[in-house]
Formats: sequence, structure tokens, C-alpha cells
Amino acid sequence: MDRKIIIILAVFTLFVLPSGCSSGGDTSLLTPSDEFADVSRESSIHNTWGLWQFVADPVNETLDAVMLRTGNIHLNALPFLEPPALTLLTLESVEFNGDEIYAGIGLRHPFLGLVQFTGFDVCGILITNGSVTGFDDPALRMAGESDTHLMNPDGYMRWWNPSEFPINSGTIFSYTDGLLGAPDAFADFNSTLNGYKFYCDDLSDPEAGLDTIDPSSRCIFSAGQKNVRMFRIKLGGDGLVFNYAVDASWHFPEGSPPWDAPDDFPSEANRPEAWNVGINIAENTLYNDGEGDLGGDLSLLIDVYDHFNADLNTVKVESPGSFPFVASAIPSGGGVGYSTYEIDITSATPGEVSIDLLITVESEASGYQDLLPGVAQAAYFTHNVPVSDEPPVIPDDPGWRTFRHDAVRSGLTEIAGPLTETVAYTYSVPTGSNGIFGGIVTATEGAGLAV
Repeated sequence: MDRKIIIILAVFTLFVLPSGCSSGGDTSLLTPSDEFADVSRESSIHNTWGLWQFVADPVNETLDAVMLRTGNIHLNALPFLEPPALTLLTLESVEFNGDEIYAGIGLRHPFLGLVQFTGFDVCGILITNGSVTGFDDPALRMAGESDTHLMNPDGYMRWWNPSEFPINSGTIFSYTDGLLGAPDAFADFNSTLNGYKFYCDDLSDPEAGLDTIDPSSRCIFSAGQKNVRMFRIKLGGDGLVFNYAVDASWHFPEGSPPWDAPDDFPSEANRPEAWNVGINIAENTLYNDGEGDLGGDLSLLIDVYDHFNADLNTVKVESPGSFPFVASAIPSGGGVGYSTYEIDITSATPGEVSIDLLITVESEASGYQDLLPGVAQAAYFTHNVPVSDEPPVIPDDPGWRTFRHDAVRSGLTEIAGPLTETVAYTYSVPTGSNGIFGGIVTATEGAGLAV
């Protein structure tokens, strides 16, 4: 295996928790004090916990860990420097499959027993170039199939991309070049949405989906806990050109020690953006026969998982070239930890085989801590929807004028009028056909139509 590629892959294991504060050109380390208590009790802190990079010595075959940026709290950072960070970080597995790389990345929280530094909503972000544009927000750009990208993202994030955030400013509120990653001055990273993998205690299986998380856990990363996630990376035409960041939210716990996580942490400890979505297709009549006949409708029920205020989101769904964005700000239902939003797309012009959806969930927060003033803080997710190669089949109308049917969303409906047929007949009504929402309809003599 190529040594350089192994070293570059190892970069993804360097995800660390809050450490000392770096502000401007001041690199002094501060011990805990009254100042720490005052700062830590401010509003939710949403930033990169830390960036580390390897310095490789091929002659001596050694790797040294170097801290590049630290977290936005005041404490002594010495424990991160001695012993070496490599004792907390592991490359659990690596596999090459052509231009695809599968890497299991392990991370252990370095603050064993320090519950006050419990992490929330930790995400390892892969920053790349992108070629997909045309969204309702013209500032959005993301990697496509021809670009280096994360094949199995848990979501997409705008935080810390070098196109919109400060670059190498020496503060925690900026993009910072990694020493072995491609410098932005060379790569000119242009993606404003970058894929990430989610780290929390509930994800004991490195390949588990976010739907396995218990929402009541609030997606914590406990002090001393080790978590592993699987990164599946597809190399684009520019090869392994990437950089990276780690995003997290944190807030000092309330009350007096001993603290309990997550119960003693206020809601501000979690990110305001939604952390997961569930996509349910209520109707899909999208089709494209490859010869110019195309169209159809798409109806989605989107469950938005938000730690708090799930009903205050605005959900937008779009697919450039297939249909413009459709939005909903009022939930139609929901459950514990989530609200359901209904999105109805009509008169689409889909491509062949399938279409990709970008789902934007705008939260009630905005401004990205004044780094993007006026921009709604949002979570982003993608979903692939199949497209048929044939138009939907509409059954012949047997001529009945009185019927009732089992409507999927509208309940049992009756329409008055006499029957014109008296023979028994059963047929399936596709969703959306002649205004009927779908179901099995049966005609029987003298009884009208009964489900």
C-alpha cells in the first residue's frame, strides 16, 4: 500500500475534543479561572473542536502529531500534547477498491471523568471541490459523482468551508489548512456544502445509520468514550485532494457538580440545526421513457429530527433540472423528537433512472455566529428517488358515478350519484388518478362501491 496514502488517510483519525483557546496571534495557554467560568456560560458554542495533522519523516519512518487549532474554551492544553494524541486516535481499518477507499476512523474522548466537557453533535467533515450547482440558494455548491466526495454521508454541512468562512485567520472561527491536506491556495476548495460523518455514543456500529440513535440521548460524546465511524470516500478526477474539519456544539452544564450528561446540559449544548431526517415516499409517479415523454408527481413526508423546536423548521426540497424548490414551514404531524412536513411536487421533468433531492432544513437560528450574517443556519441531506421508464397506468373508468374508496391521506370519502354498472368488478386505483388518492375499489350489485 502506498505509504503517502496511508499517512493522508490517517488524518481522518485526528478528531479531538475541546482544548485551549487560540485567539489571533496569541498562543499562550490559560489555566481554568473565573474568566473560564464566565465565558463558558455564554450561549451555545458551535465550532471546530480541534484540528490535528501528521508530520511524516519517511527516512526514520515516524509520524508526529501537531495541533493546528484548538477549541473555544479556556483550559490548559498540555494533556493534548503529552502524551501524544496518537494514543487516543486509531485507524481501525482501511480497504481500497479501485477509486474507492473505506476507512474506519476511531476516536476516544481524551477527558476521562470530566463530564463537563461532554461533546454534542460531533461531525467529521470532508472538505472538497464541487461541481453541482443550480440550487435556489446560488451560494450552494457541492461535490458530484465526478468529484472526490464522501459516499456515505450522514448529512451535509456549511460550517467551516473556505469559500465563505475566514481562511487561516488564526482563530477558531475560520477554515485552516491542514499540513498534509491540499492547501486552499492550491486546491481552491469551492464546495460550500460538504459531507460529514456523525459521532456519538449511540452509534456502536461504525456503519450504523442515524435512525439507530435514541433521540433522548441528545447525541452525546461522553468523556472517555471511544467511537468509530466508517468513511467511504470516492476519488474524483483530481485524485485525493481534500481538507477537513471537526464541528461540535457545547455548553457548560448547569447547577453544581457532580454533573450528569445529558440531563445537566441546557438545550443550547446541542446544535440548533436538525440532526437527522426520515424520508417517506407517499406517492411517486415520476417517469421518463428516454424518448422525450416524461413527467409525474412526487409526494414526500419528511420527519425532521431536532433536539428542540422541531416544529420551528422550514423544509425545502429541490432537484435542479427536475423541479424548482418546494417548501413547507408548518408540520402536518410528528412524534417524540421529530415533526413531519409534507412536500408535494407536481409537474416534474425528471431525468432517466433516478433523481437526487437536496433537502434543506432551515432552523430558527441564523447568522452562523455572525460569520454569515442573515443566512439561516440549516442542516442539509440528500435522497435518491427512482424514476420509472414508463408512465403510470391509469385503469379504464367502468362508468360508475357513485363510489367510495379507501383514501390514503384523506380518509373514507363518499361521492353521491347512481351506479351505471351492477356487475362485480375490482381494480386498483393508483395514487393521484382522477383525484382519487388510491386503494382497492370493488363494485357490487345494489350496494354501490364498497372498499
